[in-house]
Amino acid sequence: MSFDPNCELLWVGDNYGRISSYYSAQLKLYTALLAHPKSEGPVHQFLFNEHGVFSLATRSVHFMIRRALTQWHLEDDSMLNLACMCFLGKDSSQILVAGHQKLMYKVDAEKGVILEKVPTDAHYTMMKVNRHICAATDTGAINLLDLTTLQVVKSWQAHTEAISSMDSQKDFLITCGWSKRPHGPPGLDTLAKVYDLKLREQLSPISFQPGAKFVQIHPKMSTTSIVAAQTGQIHVADILNPNEITMLHAQLATSMAFMSMSPSGSLWAIADIDNGLSLWGSPQNPHFCDNPVQPEFADDPAPIPSMSIDSDKPLSSIGMPYYDKPLLSNWGYDRLFEVGRPSPTIDAALLKQARLQATGASQLLVVPNPHKSLRNQIHPFESGDNSGPSILVPKHISDKVKASDDQHSERRLSIAADAFARLALTSDPAAIPLQYEDLLISYGGTKGVADFDFE
Repeated sequence: MSFDPNCELLWVGDNYGRISSYYSAQLKLYTALLAHPKSEGPVHQFLFNEHGVFSLATRSVHFMIRRALTQWHLEDDSMLNLACMCFLGKDSSQILVAGHQKLMYKVDAEKGVILEKVPTDAHYTMMKVNRHICAATDTGAINLLDLTTLQVVKSWQAHTEAISSMDSQKDFLITCGWSKRPHGPPGLDTLAKVYDLKLREQLSPISFQPGAKFVQIHPKMSTTSIVAAQTGQIHVADILNPNEITMLHAQLATSMAFMSMSPSGSLWAIADIDNGLSLWGSPQNPHFCDNPVQPEFADDPAPIPSMSIDSDKPLSSIGMPYYDKPLLSNWGYDRLFEVGRPSPTIDAALLKQARLQATGASQLLVVPNPHKSLRNQIHPFESGDNSGPSILVPKHISDKVKASDDQHSERRLSIAADAFARLALTSDPAAIPLQYEDLLISYGGTKGVADFDFE
């Protein structure tokens, strides 16, 4: 769990390789993705630069931009048990990756390739970069590594067992961890160890009787440290004067699992072992970092204008998207079926010849067989509505004037329209229907677009 130093984002990794980011003090979910295979277990660490976010799991290093789009994913057969990483300098484009193994890796942060494999005798669990690389080993020692050669410059034993937390700001390094006990298993040390990196000597430790599990130096006040226990008890102490202590207590339902302070120093996040996430700090103007870059959000959908649906609204006002395949409206004539066909009517001439015939207790209306069709033969249904053609042939305005002088011109147009309709019904089913074909306007004389009657 780490705060982003460039954006108002809090990044959290779970035990299954999934990474989530939360925006602002309201902790609104911003992005989430599976960055590492579930088989690699938990996400160990985050690193940040202006381009994106680096994450580390047991056998891989992942880089993505803040919108959770993967830029590269690095794996290698020699990566067996990675645990920590850091930049090789303040503005360096190289990352040093190490863990519980005999190899460290120099990785190009831009290309995601291994530049060099560096052998080492120690197994490192944590790294912080300052004047040197402060690397914690699994035996409780602190090694100062040269930024260029990666050789051990100085080493000392901070705790008799593993180190649980470590932080470094300017000239100070503070650690907490486990120590051996005369009887029973190792327990959390009641002293947070402090070191002066400039003088390379140990300073007075900070006493913390509940057992120090987490430690962090205030990002704005380099001599102020925050030490916390798993139970939620927190001490804010001055490194140069360990007796000046402010005691706080975080009310947690279960034990504390992680603690991280924001780069602004005004907030810190606490996660418990039940995957609960809490944000602590002043409610007045809470912010994660100074001068944050606004993260990118999805564009708001354009509002859909309201429109009435009636017979006077042209379909062209709705618009059509780009398409390169036949539309659903291009329904082939081979797929036309008659539905809801009405019952056939009885000819009125036959009803005049009908007579009643007694059949037992009932009577039947019997009519003679006109012999107009074969037995069980059905004629195609024809609509009785012959008021006009189904498809009207477009006309020119000048033709309307002529049609008013010629009483039979409208009849000829209707006959032509019916002919066109029958032609469309008997044409190739894959062909474009007549009503969807391009409208051809004849030119010449007085005829043209201005003379064409589109209605």
